Amino acid sequence: MLRGVLVPVPTPLTRTERIDVAAVRTLVSWYIDKGVPGLWLLGTIGRFDLVRDAEQRRLVEAVCEFAAGRVELVVNVSDLGAGRTAERARRFGDLPIDAFAVLPPWFRPYSEAEQIGYFMQLADQLPRPLVIYNATWTCNALTPAQLQALAVHERIAGVKDTDPGLTRMQIWPRAEREAHAFSYLHATHLMADSLRLGSDGVVGGLGGVVPELAVAIWRASQNADYAQAALLQVPLLRLASALDAGPDVACLEVMFRERGLCRRISAPPQRALSLAAAALVKRVLREVLTEMRVLTGQAEGPVSKAKAS
Repeated sequence: MLRGVLVPVPTPLTRTERIDVAAVRTLVSWYIDKGVPGLWLLGTIGRFDLVRDAEQRRLVEAVCEFAAGRVELVVNVSDLGAGRTAERARRFGDLPIDAFAVLPPWFRPYSEAEQIGYFMQLADQLPRPLVIYNATWTCNALTPAQLQALAVHERIAGVKDTDPGLTRMQIWPRAEREAHAFSYLHATHLMADSLRLGSDGVVGGLGGVVPELAVAIWRASQNADYAQAALLQVPLLRLASALDAGPDVACLEVMFRERGLCRRISAPPQRALSLAAAALVKRVLREVLTEMRVLTGQAEGPVSKAKAS
């Protein structure tokens, strides 16, 4: 089962929209150094919707090389039909990754039977186990009952659920999920609450910006120190408030740049934040980093400044 903090990795790009390999090395090394057990590639923050296919392959190759088997790797291969999705997965089939993530089809609504059949068919076909990427912004987001029906398939390993509520992991007790080796991973800023209530792990975008904080919340939760986990969650929520300064990916781009990890993680039609909005995001990030280091007792190690090519 997938457990713990899985970090959604941004896709570092140069000005010509090629993969910034040096920045990929920096990111992977930094995440492993911070104790992250898994990386989530080509998701929403990884801009699978904008990054060209050849560059997606270059990214995953680079991450596999630099990670060298030290962490779990999940690669999103979502497309709009079973055949197209299976074809995308085959492009990565020769690489040492652990699972494929797949969104529900997001362009047209389908019946419950069609949605269940879609994931069952892919689970039979994909060369790696399947993790459902249950994004609420799709028109076919799955219900808890549908997830339970899919969990019986031995090659469906779990779900990344973007539903903001805190009831799904309680409706479906952990013991029942474990019987199917099915992981409930929650994409939420309320990490401490989600883990206390029974989720198996978290896959949140801000975990990529402050992985040391996300890992600290996870460790406190595993030690049943829920008071400490809740205290650590406060700066994470403050950082989440900075995402209101503009489009969330544009705000995250500023955060990654400010931490010296990479300079660019998006492409047209996405635009950069205005100078005023970027200044706000930087100010909140600096304040949160100071608070985080006090709470965790950690000094921030040096990070090489990623340079745009």
